[in-house]
Amino acid sequence: MYKDDYLSTKAIIQFIDWIESILDVPRSFNHSYHHIKENKRYTFENLFEAYKKYDWKRKHTIEELSITLKKSLIGLDEQACLNTCNMILEWGGVKNMGNIKRLSILSPNLCAYLLAIRERMAMNLPLQDYFTPEIHMTSGFSKIYSACVDEFIIYDSRVAASLGLLVRTFCINYKLQVIPHELKFAWSNGRGRKTRNPSFDGYSFPKIKIHKKNEYLENNIKANWLLSKITNSTKSKFASIEPHDHRLRALEKSLFMLGYDISQK
Repeated sequence: MYKDDYLSTKAIIQFIDWIESILDVPRSFNHSYHHIKENKRYTFENLFEAYKKYDWKRKHTIEELSITLKKSLIGLDEQACLNTCNMILEWGGVKNMGNIKRLSILSPNLCAYLLAIRERMAMNLPLQDYFTPEIHMTSGFSKIYSACVDEFIIYDSRVAASLGLLVRTFCINYKLQVIPHELKFAWSNGRGRKTRNPSFDGYSFPKIKIHKKNEYLENNIKANWLLSKITNSTKSKFASIEPHDHRLRALEKSLFMLGYDISQK
């Protein structure tokens, strides 16, 4: 399946039409939760409000880290590339031994590795042809790829949870008995007692199998295609965000905020 094939399916067309109607309309998509660590209640009435309430206190922003990483790739500066990748993992709170070890393995040729992935993701290929044994996929590496590949979102447990929540709401509104295959995004657990599983009331979403890199990458690529289409065609307030490439990041931030906890309360 090519990108255009995916985006032209009935389910995707209907979903995009529906989600564009709730991006910034007051009280069009109400969601709330209690943030345990901050002891604060967050409430949202649409996706643009969730973006405006984006809160991720770190020394650097992902936009700044993206600029630095891209500069290291232009200059083929291996040490700067490695340092920035480590900073991205720290920024994302995913600087675990698995990600650090993988960076260490790649570090002699990290620039070439990331440039090859960027080149591959820019190609118009059938979905299955993006998969190669060399591509490493975790939530942490999704953040690294997002910083250096155009129109590549961060696919972590919060974004996946939000996508599932939106898809489930769409299915209920359209009275669909099952989730369309094209919208069956996989989810993963977060830390602590927060709910990130969107399965509810007969709608069942698969769980990400970390050891199956192709499945993780497939979910990320489909989300890239879908969310890029939305931000490139929307007439909502997201369309006023400049520069243009920050619009996708803004929608990603919106999903990040919504997806902290999607439990039924």
